Amino acid sequence: HAHPSYFKNMMQMGARGYVTKNSSKEEIVKAINEVHAGNKYVCAEIKNAISGQLLEGDDSKPHLGVLTGRELEIINYIKEGLSSKEIAGKFFIALKTVEVHRHNILKKLKLKNSTSLVNFVHQNGG
Repeated sequence: HAHPSYFKNMMQMGARGYVTKNSSKEEIVKAINEVHAGNKYVCAEIKNAISGQLLEGDDSKPHLGVLTGRELEIINYIKEGLSSKEIAGKFFIALKTVEVHRHNILKKLKLKNSTSLVNFVHQNGG
């Protein structure tokens, strides 16, 4: 999972490393090597999410920087008018996974629907 709360829970339970399903093969290999060497490893996606949370106050304006790379890719397909099913086919992932991404995007950006998402992206240089 790409939400920092999952990462925090796993580390509290003794995990030595954390990668998400969006992590690249190279990053996964790097994580394995780091943990094998006795170090801790946190993937870039989680580091970015945690940084975003730390920098984002309750009154801060939502911005595209809080999104993961995969979420940004999905936004591009939404802007092109693709359905969740079509996006799932592009990434070879489950429809439910795309819908979770869409939900997370709207939640992170504090938006209500895809139309407001497209408007937000256009207004914020996406």
